[in-house]
Amino acid sequence: MLSSLLRNRNLYWINLTLILLHELDAAYRQEWQITQLPLTIDLFLLVSALLIPIALWGLIALARHQQQGVYYSLFMALFGITTFMLHLSSPASFGTVVSQGILWAVLAFSVLQGGVAIRTLLHLSRSGKMRGNRTSRVSDL
Repeated sequence: MLSSLLRNRNLYWINLTLILLHELDAAYRQEWQITQLPLTIDLFLLVSALLIPIALWGLIALARHQQQGVYYSLFMALFGITTFMLHLSSPASFGTVVSQGILWAVLAFSVLQGGVAIRTLLHLSRSGKMRGNRTSRVSDL
């Protein structure tokens, strides 16, 4: 079980790094002007300011071997897949090789991360170690 959490943690920090790289690229390319959505730089920064601490908290939870970190990992995977899907509609705006490479890497690591998170949650559920069960302890994770 510990190896599954380590895989979650490793995939998490790699995927978080890729997503943050994309955010830097998006800021450089003024993504809020490219999209069809009514976005401004202020909203872009506000959303980033809210999501970055949540993402970092999830990494801390995984590093501490806390079950909630697995839920954060699943959230991060879904966020990465959503990020990729939103950019399918405007591929020209992120047309450089590096930008495209970052987006494809976000997709690949998000799928891997989501799979490991789901597998970990299923294992916890089957073994009776889900939070809420009195046998659940952080050391069990």
